[in-house]
Amino acid sequence: MKPKLIYIIDNLILAGTEVHLFNLAKGMKEAGYSDLEVLSMSGEGEIFDWMAINDIPVKNFRMKSVRNPIFFVDMVRLIFYLIKQSPDIVHTYLDTANVFGVIAAKCAGVKRIMTSRRDLGVFRSRRMEIMMGKLSNGVEKIVCVCKAAASESMRRENLCGNNIMVIHNGIKLDTFKSEFRVISAEAPVFCNVAVPNRTEKGHSDLIAAFAIVLQSVPMARLRLVGDGWLLPVLRSQADQLGIDQSIEFYGKSLDIPSVMKDVSVFVIPSHSEGISNALLEAMAMGIPAVATDVGGNPDVVTHGVTGVLVEAKSPESIAQGMLNIISDKNKLLSMSLAAQEVVKKEFNYSKMISAYDDLYSNPNE
Repeated sequence: MKPKLIYIIDNLILAGTEVHLFNLAKGMKEAGYSDLEVLSMSGEGEIFDWMAINDIPVKNFRMKSVRNPIFFVDMVRLIFYLIKQSPDIVHTYLDTANVFGVIAAKCAGVKRIMTSRRDLGVFRSRRMEIMMGKLSNGVEKIVCVCKAAASESMRRENLCGNNIMVIHNGIKLDTFKSEFRVISAEAPVFCNVAVPNRTEKGHSDLIAAFAIVLQSVPMARLRLVGDGWLLPVLRSQADQLGIDQSIEFYGKSLDIPSVMKDVSVFVIPSHSEGISNALLEAMAMGIPAVATDVGGNPDVVTHGVTGVLVEAKSPESIAQGMLNIISDKNKLLSMSLAAQEVVKKEFNYSKMISAYDDLYSNPNE
């Protein structure tokens, strides 16, 4: 019999970690975890509807900000809810859940508690790092998305390290099939998929790099997929550089395969990164990548084999990588095939679900 499992996450907006949790919850349910539930601390986001459509029980709380008194009212509600449900395992995602979700689970007497680290932690305050570290040193497992996330979490949070493990993201390969595409060195289509809500995502660097690319390849196009508060700033930057007509600000999309079907190269210009689902999806479709040499990107992109690694925070380096990767059609084709193969072997959905099943089914291993 599979253990009773509750996930706690900060929110259910349309973003990488939230989509990962949806896929994970769906996969665990298919793997026999019939008694499974997702708790959203802030009660917001499109993924809530995805959960409901797929018959994944989901419950909302009002814990968006600790500055709001209702946060602590619902903290008490959360504790009593966990006492009532009596799960075998509570697994938390994102910072607020990794602190207050863990505290609630401990107060409720949950025996097996797990937390997650999905990035390198550059966004966190020192206070948050200290709280997460102290609490996570006392949980069963800290599940990190890549080795870099594990090592950075140990350094920043003063983690003891004896309860850390790495499980990579995995995607369903049949959803992201390779498309036949004519790759033109004269009119390539570059693409990035990321929510523009943090400057560390590197969108500004990519736009500046694309301005350099256009000097050599004037018919190139850049497609930016994602909606966030930085979007007007990025539009303004493109306008000031005089390249707005060459950039497609696509906004939010729920159909990434259609968005990327004519893409020549995927570009991920992040200053900090875990394992990008969008990067895996692009590579599964046979789209090689230009990626900054940070975080989990080198775990996915092998320089000169499945793509090109470039220096972070350097538009010049990103631009040079973009120009280099489209300069040799034969090399680009071999990278395309290699990209598909690495995702198929190392980052597939079945492998991810199996790893989490082993984790949940085997206490303290």
